[in-house]
Amino acid sequence: TMFIMGWQVFLLLLTYAVTTLLYSFTIKKVAILDVIVLASLYTLRIVLGAVAADVVLSEWLMVFSMFFFLSLSTAKRYVEIVRKPVGISDSIIGRGYYREDASMVLNFGIGSGMIALFTFCVYLLDSAFPSGSYSSPVFLWITVIAISLWIMRIWLKACRKELDDDPVAFSIKDRISILLGCVSACGFALAVIL
Repeated sequence: TMFIMGWQVFLLLLTYAVTTLLYSFTIKKVAILDVIVLASLYTLRIVLGAVAADVVLSEWLMVFSMFFFLSLSTAKRYVEIVRKPVGISDSIIGRGYYREDASMVLNFGIGSGMIALFTFCVYLLDSAFPSGSYSSPVFLWITVIAISLWIMRIWLKACRKELDDDPVAFSIKDRISILLGCVSACGFALAVIL
């Protein structure tokens, strides 16, 4: 092989590195594009892992992931906007947002989270149940409910200004988020095992 992990992994790593650099130096200053690129970088990590492990990627997972991470990226940006102290300028330094953009960003973020959940539900009804890939696919509804509660909790905390600027960092320390993550994993495990 041309590279240790294969040329596809190399190209994905190169794409990730270049996109990250572009994001850091330019894109993070462009409103809306910044959160889309950030969500794409998270999704690219899933693609990279799947290609490296030689696992077939599901289109459903890709669509769910993109909107899920778009919701989280937008939550991060929303928190930065609403925590901006009132001062001379309404612009967020180093970002392309203004204080008055908060409600728009809030709507985009919650909408993206709901699209991710809707995608998961359609996947269950259209693919998971009829495919026979799961022993007991009905248990996947537990996962849907847990993820729904988690996304809604993230946005509730963001609106209350109780969320750290990074939802992932918040979730790692938050007992309820950890519990919902365990419940979600149990739902998936039950669907596969039982």
